[in-house]
Amino acid sequence: MKVDRSFKKLSNVLPYLLAFVDNERRYKFVNTAYEGFFGVKLKNIKGKSIAEVVGEESYGKISELHDRVLKGEEIGFTDKVNLRDGRTILLDIKYVPNFEGLSKKVNGFFAVINDVTEYASAAEVVFRILCHFVKLSK
Repeated sequence: MKVDRSFKKLSNVLPYLLAFVDNERRYKFVNTAYEGFFGVKLKNIKGKSIAEVVGEESYGKISELHDRVLKGEEIGFTDKVNLRDGRTILLDIKYVPNFEGLSKKVNGFFAVINDVTEYASAAEVVFRILCHFVKLSK
């Protein structure tokens, strides 16, 4: 997949981490948000496998999902991720297959990732407050 300037420009202003991975599970593109979040530069990971970048253990947890998306299935899920610095974050992740022209052959997939940790924390606080008020009203 060739990435044009318009796509690069758009992807770099969106508040999501974006990556394109080919059907050999090698990075072909990541946006600046992805670079910043994972502390990598595209020039350093382009062509590398996902397992090389995230580690074999981490990749083992998601490789089955990549099998499915590379067969043409769109997948969305939310997952807690433990970072190397000890923080735990909540990520909303969507894998979208990329189909090649009329052949409909999958030539890779897009990963669209959103850090929803703050949103989930705020929702939990609201839930606890509501539970407290329900208790008081009984």
